[in-house]
Amino acid sequence: MSSLCLGRTLSRPLAALFVEPPNAKTPMSARAASGFSLRDWYNADVDVKKIFEKMPSRYIKGSAEKPTTYYFSIGDEKFTVKIDAEAATVESGKTVENADCVLKTTPDLFEKMVLKGKAPGPIDIARGKIKTNDPMGLQKLRTMFDFKGI
Repeated sequence: MSSLCLGRTLSRPLAALFVEPPNAKTPMSARAASGFSLRDWYNADVDVKKIFEKMPSRYIKGSAEKPTTYYFSIGDEKFTVKIDAEAATVESGKTVENADCVLKTTPDLFEKMVLKGKAPGPIDIARGKIKTNDPMGLQKLRTMFDFKGI
């Protein structure tokens, strides 16, 4: 697996992964202007396991173009996510030999990316806090789930 390189080329698509999906009905900026705050959206008690537990119910049915497997190594937590047109399933551990897309990062950075829309910076990438073999696959993944309200 190769890690992301420094620079904007690869970090921008990865940054878009955990930002509000393009199919959101009201842009975040409009909600912020109307009194919406990230505190309303982000629950500090949410942890990595809870995010993965909620993924199947947060899947946007029909959003996958083809069956795809994702492997996440988030600190000590390992999950395999299998997606097809009808459903997303989450399995604990690495349950496939070769996943289509792999993400390795810290729990803190993962939660910030998913729940706060934080884009990993060049220092995170340079220090190896985030690694992937397919930045574009991760970008597609974000459009398949609705993480609002977790």
